[in-house]
Amino acid sequence: MIADASGVVGNRAFYFSSQSYAANNPDVIRILIEELDKVDQWGKQNKDQFASELAQLWGLPKQVVDVAVQRSSSARSRLPARFSASSNRSPIRSSISA
Repeated sequence: MIADASGVVGNRAFYFSSQSYAANNPDVIRILIEELDKVDQWGKQNKDQFASELAQLWGLPKQVVDVAVQRSSSARSRLPARFSASSNRSPIRSSISA
């Protein structure tokens, strides 16, 4: 391992891109950040359903995922405001089926 996110983010979610891809596709990067923000916001407002959907997706008991969801924090607040978005429906299902 060359580097990890110690001191940068409090979770284990990493998203990688080459610098050239990010520079040549800012619209894709913006959409990705907006969709991640939707999942984050929806999950904070719907913790029980969020845990249920993650438990099914990950194949773990819901009780285990409940603890993880309650303990989780997000690095979303570090994103620039221009990338923020919100939604009232579950973005998990739409992302999985997309």
